[in-house]
Amino acid sequence: MIYGIAGNTSSEDIWEPVASLVHWLRTRGHPYRLHADVAAGLRARRMHRNLGNESDSKPDIMLSFGGDGTLLRTAHLTGQAGTPILGINLGRVGFLAEVGAAEVQEAIELLESGAYDIDPRLALSVSADIPALPMQWALNDAVLARAESTGLVAIEVVADGMTLDTYWADGIIVATPTGSTAYSLAAGGPIVVPGSDALLVTPIASHRLTVRPVVLPGSTVIDIRVAETRLPCMLAVDGVSHTIAAGAPIRIQRAPHAINLVRLAGRHYFHTLRSKLAWGAGPQQHTL
Repeated sequence: MIYGIAGNTSSEDIWEPVASLVHWLRTRGHPYRLHADVAAGLRARRMHRNLGNESDSKPDIMLSFGGDGTLLRTAHLTGQAGTPILGINLGRVGFLAEVGAAEVQEAIELLESGAYDIDPRLALSVSADIPALPMQWALNDAVLARAESTGLVAIEVVADGMTLDTYWADGIIVATPTGSTAYSLAAGGPIVVPGSDALLVTPIASHRLTVRPVVLPGSTVIDIRVAETRLPCMLAVDGVSHTIAAGAPIRIQRAPHAINLVRLAGRHYFHTLRSKLAWGAGPQQHTL
């Protein structure tokens, strides 16, 4: 098995665990392939000695060192190839990157023994009237929101040709089940278990108290546009933002491809929720 290694090269926290892993892989004869930025960073820090066994072939599994944002970037790096991704958490909460840096060698041993499953995650296809939109799909979410700090925007949301609502709010989040524990959760949206065939529409700070998040079937085609505003607006696709004109149509639907995440044996999403959200902890234990 060939291991691809990518990560958040802007963080100094990445270099020691990556260099340690590369040495460990080399001594055990496991082939690997470094992302160009990772290789350059190791060379710049003189941590590149004896990097034998580096492969020119396509990785079988990508190891993503960082937090959940890094894993999103790794997913876009691998594109639609379907290469499974295992997140190594160097960040804070880590819903997607759930393997700790100290657990990497144990994780590799589980991978080598076949003690893992591939967890396909629903992705969004995003089309908008934005020149050269670089990200046309999202693993977490697409967010249409005002770009300035104050003021409301009216956002019309249509689901399968039927008007859902015109929201007066700071913005609208369309999220996947994977993205339900990201921005949507912070905005009051529900947690949707990955594997659910669903899309979420979550308003951001709606001006009407009766407005609530809506869970739609995964097959729904969602059309949104800014119906009324005097403010500049932005469309963020997995956190990458672009200015968009009022009235410009945006279509969001299930992407034709899934993103494959690695789930190691003995790990379950409910355990991740309990540990990351401190469910069941006492009053003095609620720290992340």
